[in-house]
Amino acid sequence: QPTDGGTEKNLTAQSIDRPIEAYTWLADGRILALASEGFRNRVFAIDSTGRAEQLLSPPMAISALESSSNSPIALVGATATRPDELLLWDQNAAPKSVSSWNKSFDEYALVAPEFVQFKSFDGHQIEAAILKPTGTPTSAKPPGILIIHGGPTGNWADEFDSWGQLLVAAGYVVIYPNIHDSTNYGFNFMIS
Repeated sequence: QPTDGGTEKNLTAQSIDRPIEAYTWLADGRILALASEGFRNRVFAIDSTGRAEQLLSPPMAISALESSSNSPIALVGATATRPDELLLWDQNAAPKSVSSWNKSFDEYALVAPEFVQFKSFDGHQIEAAILKPTGTPTSAKPPGILIIHGGPTGNWADEFDSWGQLLVAAGYVVIYPNIHDSTNYGFNFMIS
């Protein structure tokens, strides 16, 4: 809504086809916005007209971000094998961790997901993350567990999940599908 009153306007209706999950103001007056893209995120800089420029996004799931003038962007990021840490990102190189809250996880052999896509009954592409037990011969067929997120909307992300890591360590294949109505593939996928 304009600061002087009047009718609000959705600035991102034409430029970003999914919910904005977090945002912060940039020193130049633009908004830095975070939206899900599959198991990771897209980061956008949005100007006052609603034009969104997609920035080079870090290869991780980001849950929060903050910006201040002439400083790197602070964010909270994770992957399936590295729980949340505070990172600084200058938008030119990979974010650098400035915390070690979860350093104790270094002693565990966490399993990285394999990301796959398959066609749904209606032709939509469905993306899933699969955790496979290590040391299992390729000819073996270990039991699998399908973990469906709640909803009706929601999504799995490339972030640490203790339940999946415990199950894969016990010898199960763990599958996290981002089914119809997931929030990370655009509004059309959410309502299909």
